[in-house]
Amino acid sequence: MELKGNGVDVSVNPAEQSDEWILDAAQEIADVARERGLELPNAVGTLAAEGAMRWEESDTKAEVSPADVQEAILTQLPIAASGNRNLTNDLNDNLPRKAKKFEIVEHGQVVSEFLAWFTDEKLAQVVARQEANPKARFTLIATPNVLVPKDTFKAAAKAFGDDQPYETYIYDPLYDKYTGGELSGTDPNNGKAVKFGLVESTFAPELEGTVPEQRAKLLELQAKYPDVDVPSPLEAVSYWYALRAQDPQLKGNEAFDLTYIRHFNEDEKRIDGGSCVPDSFVRSGGRAVLDSSLVRNDGRGRVLVG
Repeated sequence: MELKGNGVDVSVNPAEQSDEWILDAAQEIADVARERGLELPNAVGTLAAEGAMRWEESDTKAEVSPADVQEAILTQLPIAASGNRNLTNDLNDNLPRKAKKFEIVEHGQVVSEFLAWFTDEKLAQVVARQEANPKARFTLIATPNVLVPKDTFKAAAKAFGDDQPYETYIYDPLYDKYTGGELSGTDPNNGKAVKFGLVESTFAPELEGTVPEQRAKLLELQAKYPDVDVPSPLEAVSYWYALRAQDPQLKGNEAFDLTYIRHFNEDEKRIDGGSCVPDSFVRSGGRAVLDSSLVRNDGRGRVLVG
C-alpha cells in the first residue's frame, strides 16, 4: 500500500503492521470519507476494523481470592462516584433549557446504594469470570439512573472529548435513529439514583460472532452468569469517565482494547447499505468514538456484571 502526500511517497505493508495500527488507519479513513460525503462500499472502515479482531480462547484457570476481588472493587467506589458526578454535570449542562436538572447524587447515597447492590451472588460471578480469564479485571461504573434525551446524551459524549486530545466523533446518521431511552438503558422507575456495573477489561471470548450469534451466545452466558449484560451507550460513556478518573487523559496503546464495546443488544438499524448496531471506543490517540458496526460482521463482545 502506497501513501502519497506533500511530494513524499511512503510504502507500507499492512501485513507487517500491528492490529492497533490497522484499526486506527481504517477508522481514520472511514471518518474522512464521511466528512467528504463519500460512501464506503460495504462499510469498508468497519469491515477492516472488525476483520482485524481475533481472539484466542484460553482454558487456563487460576485461583482467585473473593476477598481480594471485593477489596479491589471497593477501592474503586470513590472513583466511580466521581465519574457519576462528572457525567451528571455534563448531562445537566446540555439538557433543554426548561428541563428539570438531574440530581447530583451525594457520596453517601452512592455508597449506600452500592452496598445494597453488590451482593454475594454478584461477587461470586465476578470471581468465576476472573478465574476463567485471569487477565480480566473489572472497572466499577456508577451511571446516573436517568432517561437521557438523545441530544443530551450526544452532547455529554462530546463534552467528554473536551478534555481529551481530540474531540469526540459521533456517527449521527446511526445514533439519531435511537431514542434517548434506548441509548440510556436505565430504569428510573426502580427508585435507585445510580445504576452500577462492573465492566470487564477484556473481551468475552464466549461472545465472538455476528450480532445474531452474539445475542444467542449472551443468553447462554446469562444462564451461567445471571447478572451479565452488555453495557448501553450511556454506560459506555460512564465507563470512559471512570477510566479517565484513573488516567487524566484516556489514551495509549491499550485504549481501544480496553474500551471497545459492540452494543449488539440494541435493535439494528438500516443504514449505509446494511443493518448496523452502535459501537463505542476510545482510540489510542485519545479520540472517543460513537460509531456503527455491521450486523453481519464478526465482532467481539464486552460485558458487565450489572
